[in-house]
Amino acid sequence: MIKLIDKLPEIEEESVALAKIGCTFCAYGNYPQIALFWQQENENGEITALFSLMDGNLTLFAQGINEELRLFIKALSPATVFAEAKTAERLGVKGEQVNVVRFFCRGNFEPQKDADLKRIFALFKKDFNINGDEFIADLSHRLRHGAAFCVLKEKGAAVVQTAGENALITGICVESKDRKQGLGSEILGDIKNSFSGTLYACCEDSVLPFYLKNSFEQIGYCIIGRI
Repeated sequence: MIKLIDKLPEIEEESVALAKIGCTFCAYGNYPQIALFWQQENENGEITALFSLMDGNLTLFAQGINEELRLFIKALSPATVFAEAKTAERLGVKGEQVNVVRFFCRGNFEPQKDADLKRIFALFKKDFNINGDEFIADLSHRLRHGAAFCVLKEKGAAVVQTAGENALITGICVESKDRKQGLGSEILGDIKNSFSGTLYACCEDSVLPFYLKNSFEQIGYCIIGRI
């Protein structure tokens, strides 16, 4: 059975998909006009899948793919699906496979929550295909709801989404002319020192050595694509 939910269940499993859903719920759980959340249960009442839909983009955690779940997601017709590789393959998602890395943080610094969002966007737009108004509105909303923090340096920045003891790095950028000088590692160090819990990131192969050099461990893959 699949049903809409207004409270996330506790699922004792390490998963970047669960972390991403949690971050979305932390920011938009009380805004059903923006984001919706579902869970699937088996005949014993055990949760077998949890997923969210925001801006047409679906994030899925599932312990298996059955016909009910397959047909339900197909009916939602999401623009993209984000899921861990095995789940995505079972669902028939075709798209980009990226690495999932993890680090256990024990930071105790107060994170930046009042950063210059326009400055962060100016840095990010050079590397990411993002809409300025949407980026700033979303980040501002997450910051107000305690669902994100930023690291802002003169020549680089990072954005991290949070939900309790889980966090997801959504972007790190450094001015192109200032790369290869350790600034990215400095920013990552500030992130580690500003959070206590499990920190995730998804990255392409070209960026993986950066995270491994900074003591992250690769734990698998996820796929971002379409059904």
